[in-house]
Amino acid sequence: MLAFIPDIAEEHFEELQFLWSQRRNALRSAAYTMREMGMLEERIEAHVQGLLVLGEELPGFVAAGLASSDEMPAFAAAYALLRSGTADALERVQNALLEGEGKRLDGIREALAHGPAQPLIPLLQSLFISAPPPLAVAAGEALAFHRALQVSAEQLTPLLRDEAPAVRRSAWRIAAYAGMPVPPALYDIALRDEDPGVKAAALTAAAWNGYGGWLTHCRALADAPAPDGVQAIAMLAAVLPPQEYKAVAALAAQPAFGPERHQIAAAFGHPVMIDFLLGEMESADPATAAGAGAAFSRMLGVAVESGRRATLPPADGKAVDEFEAEFLDELQLPDVPRAREHWERVRPRLAQATRVAHGLDVSAGINRETFGQLDMASRRELCLRARLTSGWTGTPLVLEQFPIRG
Repeated sequence: MLAFIPDIAEEHFEELQFLWSQRRNALRSAAYTMREMGMLEERIEAHVQGLLVLGEELPGFVAAGLASSDEMPAFAAAYALLRSGTADALERVQNALLEGEGKRLDGIREALAHGPAQPLIPLLQSLFISAPPPLAVAAGEALAFHRALQVSAEQLTPLLRDEAPAVRRSAWRIAAYAGMPVPPALYDIALRDEDPGVKAAALTAAAWNGYGGWLTHCRALADAPAPDGVQAIAMLAAVLPPQEYKAVAALAAQPAFGPERHQIAAAFGHPVMIDFLLGEMESADPATAAGAGAAFSRMLGVAVESGRRATLPPADGKAVDEFEAEFLDELQLPDVPRAREHWERVRPRLAQATRVAHGLDVSAGINRETFGQLDMASRRELCLRARLTSGWTGTPLVLEQFPIRG
């Protein structure tokens, strides 16, 4: 006779996967503050506890997930087993790690990074040194989260050059997490990599590690604006000095960067951007108006949705019939008068600041309490700025570990 109800246990297992996927997206999102992130992580923990109730039945229940070729079932199974902490559970995770490949290995690696994997640290250290590249970088990422990674540029270089994009992506994440110096030539190659994930990971490492060529790369993107360049330009804007406001405003106004371009203004954070955003919020183009409204909300920490929705036209510009129109995306339009009223109310307090985020003056840095009020995107930008301009020694790792700390 089963000591648990399978349907309820299955719900916990599926919800753990779903909510962890949400957490991944939330880590860089302007839509999540620490409060929302804390609520999400509490829900994750509740479902973990629901699985741990299974006790000695847990390994058998999650066995199929641990063997899955899909990432999230493998993650949820390995994480639950690590949290149970039994010798049998640890052995199962260890065996799955050694057998893992592809998405399955990715899920197990993430579980090891965020779960209580201390008994497996010696194994992970050995794997990082001697295992084939896919397993070596999985071990290295997990070790980084446990502050147990000892790596030199000579050890990391072959992994950064590996023929497999997945290995290169992981190796660049390790470079960022560890604050590892990397030869400039490798940065330059990776920032032109054909794999978007490799480019994104290398961009993060280049920015956080203060690679001088990162600025050159961003300026080249500014000279050839395209939607996939917004992330890099926003990172640059986050660390530029206040006197660069004219250049940043010009970039944020560049239609070729697409509807997300207003996040460049939000990342820069200078109050001079507010009037620009208010003007953009009046645009007849729904994507422009909504994008500017989102950036305004991120800077001032106030919701300005009007309740009115607009349908986005097809990306290819083609006409659609009545049936196809039902599947077009919709956006919330901003309430511009309400936004203007709010700005006039807070202008005396914020107009003389050089950077604002979530309605706070962050010009000279902030304390732990106010840091906890920021959205996740603004927290990341503030930390990047502190690392590059104020001597803070943290890395992106502190913004991603589970649970998030204020």
